[in-house]
Amino acid sequence: MNNLNSENMCNCCNSANSCGGTNGISWDREKCEYCGPCAIKCPNDAIMVVNPKGLELPSRAKTERANEFKMCDLCGTCVSACPTEALQMGKIVHNEKEYDRIEFTPSLCDSCGACVEICPQNVLKLNEEYKLKGFCVMCLKCIDACDKTKKNALSLK
Repeated sequence: MNNLNSENMCNCCNSANSCGGTNGISWDREKCEYCGPCAIKCPNDAIMVVNPKGLELPSRAKTERANEFKMCDLCGTCVSACPTEALQMGKIVHNEKEYDRIEFTPSLCDSCGACVEICPQNVLKLNEEYKLKGFCVMCLKCIDACDKTKKNALSLK
């Protein structure tokens, strides 16, 4: 369960390492130790990690799995599937470069679940409090958390 397909290639760019999308946050599986601060710091639950001890983060649920990583890769599939246009592709600027991000308007969401069902990374979740979580807003808190561990498995590209 990560951004790699059954041939162990990235779902969006077909490289040997998951890139996290064509424009944005890049994940390097060779550097990742599946420790999870990135998932814990993500304010929108757009990252899920299962650590080596089988703890799923950020939910802290115990599982039989280990060493898994998945994140919203900003592919836009959810945006295309949204019948009410509650999800839109937006832009944000970091270091004078423009990046894509997912923008959500809760008042337009009818909780139909089309976006959750079609998400290729299986990170979107509907709930009553926030309506929808799991999409990347490009806040970069995950990169900061990873940098603090000195692993540098996440980077902005």
